[in-house]
Amino acid sequence: MVSFKILKLCTKLGCKVGKTKPSVTLGAVNRPLTSGAKQTAPILRFGTRQAEQTAREMTGATQLAEQNRALISGNRKISFGTITKPSVPVEHIPYTKEGAKVTISYRTSENSVIEGDFVKNIKGYTDTAGNILPHIYLDSIVVYDQGKGIGTSIMQDIIKIAKERCGGRLLLHPSFDPNPSPFYYKCGLRSTTKEGENEILAFLNNGTPFRSASSSPMYLPIE
Repeated sequence: MVSFKILKLCTKLGCKVGKTKPSVTLGAVNRPLTSGAKQTAPILRFGTRQAEQTAREMTGATQLAEQNRALISGNRKISFGTITKPSVPVEHIPYTKEGAKVTISYRTSENSVIEGDFVKNIKGYTDTAGNILPHIYLDSIVVYDQGKGIGTSIMQDIIKIAKERCGGRLLLHPSFDPNPSPFYYKCGLRSTTKEGENEILAFLNNGTPFRSASSSPMYLPIE
């Protein structure tokens, strides 16, 4: 009797026993696909290991995107792999140069991109408590027409700004690919780590390929 009622109900709904239409699970609601429609969106079936893993991956991707936007905006800082909101907003310094795009900012210990541990042993960069002192930070520099001295001219201007604003304290974090550390070294900056310094010198003197240490933060020595 029960089987007959189920069969009768299925007949009214237009479905056949053992041949159900494919459906997309949206939370707790199953919606059958229309005839001929292609299933393009991923199916999330909550309550399963696969769904839980997918949810974690989606959450991680969202968090990473938020972190990237925070870094691009310059209003947050890196602290050993985590993102923390500073108590002092970043002061971006207006600067333009034909043939290039440059972003520089005035930062303090509350919103520094570089941790004080990198410069704690460098003269004039931290206070007695180990906090990084106010400094100029080179957020980004892009030269569209290279080989004409534009980059060198920009660095000379930024060094002048650093000397005028905060006693010559200038910090930056070289990109990984391509690695511009030798260029900054020639402009007068030095690596905050001994390993990074050795790699830069090995490249300049012998053409030795870089490893990871050469991307350590760089600073301008205070005279």
